[in-house]
Amino acid sequence: FTNQPARADSVYQSVIARDSTLSDARFAMNELGKMRFGAKDWAGALGYFQRRIALDPNSGEAYYFSGLSYKQMDQIELSVEALRRAAELDSTKADRHFWLGVVLDSQKDAAGARAAFARAVSLDSTSKLMSKAFAQLGYYALLDRDWTVAVGHLERAVVVDPQDVQSLVWLGQ
Repeated sequence: FTNQPARADSVYQSVIARDSTLSDARFAMNELGKMRFGAKDWAGALGYFQRRIALDPNSGEAYYFSGLSYKQMDQIELSVEALRRAAELDSTKADRHFWLGVVLDSQKDAAGARAAFARAVSLDSTSKLMSKAFAQLGYYALLDRDWTVAVGHLERAVVVDPQDVQSLVWLGQ
């Protein structure tokens, strides 16, 4: 279905219409939700993911994309709840913890955000996304005046993403 969203939509819809309780239909709901998410139709994506969760409350991916959709719609409390569940269900996926850290940070829950970012970098210490987690951990250490820890995290952020200007600024501080 690459580069054929209308065709993909049609096939997925027919799979769901046939019997929405089958595993193929649950897969189709996830795919349709991700298609809506990619098109920035956050409410449309949520509809599919909520339906998916109703059929299988252990779908970490559905909770993850629900949390990101809520975040985009500025429904941060619901975003935190969904991302917490995604991180519980998919505990070895760094991105689940990273985005939980982002929304917790936006809620001024520094302790929760630190824990989420620390878990994220413990799972993946090399992706550019994780350079942001290292940077946030370094920033929190700067606020605590824990210079050694701050330098360690910020140096790691710069190694992972040498173009991250904010990490360089914080490292300079």
